[in-house]
Amino acid sequence: SRCNLRCKMCFYWEPIENSSRGEISLDEIEKISQSMPNFTWLLIGGGEPFIRKDLPEIVKIFYDNNNIKNVSIPTNATYPDAVLAATERILAECPKLFFNLDISLNGLHEDHDEVCMVDGVFEKVEITYQKVLQMKKKYNNFGVGFNITCSNDSQDNLLDVLEYIKDNFSKIDNVAISLVRG
Repeated sequence: SRCNLRCKMCFYWEPIENSSRGEISLDEIEKISQSMPNFTWLLIGGGEPFIRKDLPEIVKIFYDNNNIKNVSIPTNATYPDAVLAATERILAECPKLFFNLDISLNGLHEDHDEVCMVDGVFEKVEITYQKVLQMKKKYNNFGVGFNITCSNDSQDNLLDVLEYIKDNFSKIDNVAISLVRG
């Protein structure tokens, strides 16, 4: 429940900023996992999930306790090295798991930065993509995709974003388009 961005379309950042409770601990996650039956797919959301240093441990808990076969984790891609390190650990420690990383992209260049309300985010998307692309060569159980949130701030550029993805990120596995809530 932490994020370093304050995206214009985000419905969640105010509760994150005003929360005094904090995040649940690994022990609490372990108890939750142990109370659940086996299931196939785990989606870990945020905020920005890669802020948590223990993200690989969280995935491993569900991998060991609940026999998950797939995990999807979205990222705003602003921590390229953390994304790379955590992804490498998840793939190495959970060899029977298919891991799908979804990079958020809500515009091109300064339009993306403006939606995210932070300069330089688009450049980090490109850096993160290049770093994780190398892992696709090493791991057959790794997919990389893009998630576009369609909102008033991005809808006019949606086709340009899709075209850019097709032309510049050709080794991706999926593109998801989410409609903003509210």
